Amino acid sequence: MSAVTVGFLLLAANPWFAPRQITFGEGAHWTIIDVHGYSARSLDPPGMVFVKRLASSADARVVAFSGATSVSGSEAVFVWLPNDPTPPRQVSAASSYSGDVSISADGRWVYYVSSSSGPPGAHAVMDYNQLFRVSASGGVPEQLTSNAGCHLLPEFVSERLFFLHTSCRGDRWIEWRPSLNADDHRIASLAYPLVDLAISPDGKKALSSYNSLGETHIIEGDVALNKLRPVLTFPSTVESARPQYGATSGEVVYQAEDAVWLSRNGSPASQLCKINAQEHLPQ
Repeated sequence: MSAVTVGFLLLAANPWFAPRQITFGEGAHWTIIDVHGYSARSLDPPGMVFVKRLASSADARVVAFSGATSVSGSEAVFVWLPNDPTPPRQVSAASSYSGDVSISADGRWVYYVSSSSGPPGAHAVMDYNQLFRVSASGGVPEQLTSNAGCHLLPEFVSERLFFLHTSCRGDRWIEWRPSLNADDHRIASLAYPLVDLAISPDGKKALSSYNSLGETHIIEGDVALNKLRPVLTFPSTVESARPQYGATSGEVVYQAEDAVWLSRNGSPASQLCKINAQEHLPQ
C-alpha cells in the first residue's frame, strides 16, 4: 500500500487530520488561520462596506461571506476566489436579506439563512429566516427549512446539518439533522441567547457562545450524549466570540478585543495574533 493511499485512509478515518481553515474578523477586516500549524493571513474581500460573516473551503481557494457593498444596502451572500482577479459574485436572491453564511469543506456548496423582510429579530411577522443552500458557482437556491421560528448559522459537516433555531423570543437552541433532509433533533432542552455555532470536523460536537453581564460563555454540545457543557468563560464585551475548534477537540480558538486566542483543554487562553494579521503563529 502506497504512502498516498495510507494518507487518504487516515483522512477518511479521522476528519481531524483533514485540511481546515477557520476565520475571524469584523467589518471589512478578516483573518484566516490554517489549524494545522496555525499560520495566519489577512483576507479582506474587495468592494465591501462591511462583512458580517466569512467562511472558507478547506483549501482556502473558495470563500463565502455575507455583507453589503453600500451603507444602505441589505446584507447578501457572496462567493469569492481570493486567488482570482474576478470580484466577489452574489449568489443569494437580490430582493431579500441573506446572511449567516458557511461553506462546505470542498467549496461546492454555500449555506445561509434568508428572509424577504429582514434578519432575525427584524423581520415581518411570520416571515421567518429559513435555511438555504446554493452552488458556489451560482444557480437557483434550494430551501432546506420551512417551519416556524428563525433559523440561524447553518453548518453542513460530515453529512450532518447543524443550525441554531429560535422562537424569536430571545431563546435559541442547537439543532441538527443526520442528513440534509432528515428530521430535526435538538441538542439538550436548554435554551440560551446563543450567537455562534461551529461544528467539529467529525460532526459529533458543536461549539456556541453567549454574552451575559460582561462575560462571554463558550459551551459545547455533544450529539451522542445530547448534553451541553461549559467550556470557557472570560470577561468580554464582544457580541460574537466566533469560537471554533483548533487542531484537536481540546483546542478552542476564538476572538476577543481585536485578537485571536487559543485555549487548550479549558486552560487560560494565549493570544495567537491580532485580527487582520499575517504571521506564523506559535503552536
